[in-house]
Amino acid sequence: MALVGAGAVNSFGIVGSLFQVFSFGLSVAGIGIVTQYLYEHKKSYEYSEYVGLVKDAPHTGVVMAIFFGCIIGIPSGVGFIGTSLLFIGAFSVHPILVAIEALLLIL
Repeated sequence: MALVGAGAVNSFGIVGSLFQVFSFGLSVAGIGIVTQYLYEHKKSYEYSEYVGLVKDAPHTGVVMAIFFGCIIGIPSGVGFIGTSLLFIGAFSVHPILVAIEALLLIL
């Protein structure tokens, strides 16, 4: 999707594609850091070891939910802002392609 925005060669498309790629990279890095923290906390990858995690590390779930929200593009998140800018910029050049992408994004 970022290539469509960059291919639009207008300010909205390029800023949207850069914003989306940058926010996705930060979100994936954040999820990796939280996952590593959980592993260091429990020393296991087994699901049964993570029972009662809310009592041990209550804020970890909130941080993980924020990072996942950024990746899936919930409104007011950085993924949503990047996708919106990307669609606005690409619509002037590739309206049919943007309509197909928007339909696939909803599905």
